[in-house]
Amino acid sequence: MIYKVKDWTKLGLILSLMFSVFSLVAMAQDNPNKPADPAAGTTDISTKPQLVEQVIVLTFPKHPSIGIDYLLGTLPGTKETEAAKAEARKNRIEGFDAALKVNKKLNAAQKAFVRANYDKLITITDKITTDAKTKNFPTWDWIREGLGKSYSAAFTLTELNELSDIFYAWEGQQVLQYLQQIQRTEIITGNGGKLKYTEAEKAEHDKFVATPIGKRFMKAYLDDAIAYEQSKANAVRSKIPNADGSAIYEPANLNELFNKFVKENYKK
Repeated sequence: MIYKVKDWTKLGLILSLMFSVFSLVAMAQDNPNKPADPAAGTTDISTKPQLVEQVIVLTFPKHPSIGIDYLLGTLPGTKETEAAKAEARKNRIEGFDAALKVNKKLNAAQKAFVRANYDKLITITDKITTDAKTKNFPTWDWIREGLGKSYSAAFTLTELNELSDIFYAWEGQQVLQYLQQIQRTEIITGNGGKLKYTEAEKAEHDKFVATPIGKRFMKAYLDDAIAYEQSKANAVRSKIPNADGSAIYEPANLNELFNKFVKENYKK
């Protein structure tokens, strides 16, 4: 297989992004393009699992489901989103107040100390829920697994070689850049951001999705991989009632947190 790359500087940028997301060591150690020993009587050691992995390496970093939390942190927000945040904080404090009201272990001064540190306690509860979600819902891993399954099922060895050529080239990365932006339209614009893509990226995308392999790639890349991720998430929720860590907001658990916070930080 010969990679058709017109601009090696652009290629360097592409690979730099990919290296920042996950390691290419496995691929480098088992390069499907490396010629076999002539004495072995073959000239190609490519296998389907190797090529599936290579296409994953080239497409996974720009999957629309990857890096949503980071994306949200870069967006300016709108009046509506700021109002929603303020409402969420108000509800959180009301929940804290209700729990503190029934707390039997803390005296008045200690309760006043807890109220004065609601912002710190909000940060603590946020971390508890974030850590629970990170542990129980490894979305990145599931999307990657889903891509492996969908690519393997949807494409032949020859087609995987073709996809590898396409996405190794700058034009293929333009397809993914446009697709990522379009799939995130509601998130980006709903949080005060603007879509960032070029007409060239749109043109490459439109050209690719008009091809038979392009149509099938979109299903494998989006529908099938996301369905796999959602099935894994649903399985976790069915087995772990508190998978998202939200039980921390129950009064008994909040008071356990308040009591621990006072014990560690309160001084008369």
